[in-house]
Amino acid sequence: MPNQPTPVTMQVILRAASGQAPDAHAPVTAATLHQFQPDASAAEATRQHFQQAGFEVGDVVGTSFSITAAAATYQQFFGTEVHLDSAGTSLVSGDGTARRELPLNDLPAVLQPHVAAVTLSEPLDFGPASY
Repeated sequence: MPNQPTPVTMQVILRAASGQAPDAHAPVTAATLHQFQPDASAAEATRQHFQQAGFEVGDVVGTSFSITAAAATYQQFFGTEVHLDSAGTSLVSGDGTARRELPLNDLPAVLQPHVAAVTLSEPLDFGPASY
């Protein structure tokens, strides 16, 4: 059986229906989540758009949903190459620059009002390895 490309999973962060954006003074917490909830119909339409483009999509949870596909699918959809570092925690461009988010310049116009970011999830931190 031929090797399948390693899938890449990222989070699509949706814009809040209220227009409010989280920041250091207004973080998303359990108490403030209602302020940052996306419009349900816009969120579902955005999920469907990614699914039709060839991504496996997760359910909307809070303010985001996951997308998974081969790097080539990301390249076609976002117009940029996707190369992960060896840990799988950063995107590495041709010049060696690392980043966590994809540029949204080539995101279809219909999605731009609804998508705030497409980013790699933060790696899990289990604390110290020894006690």
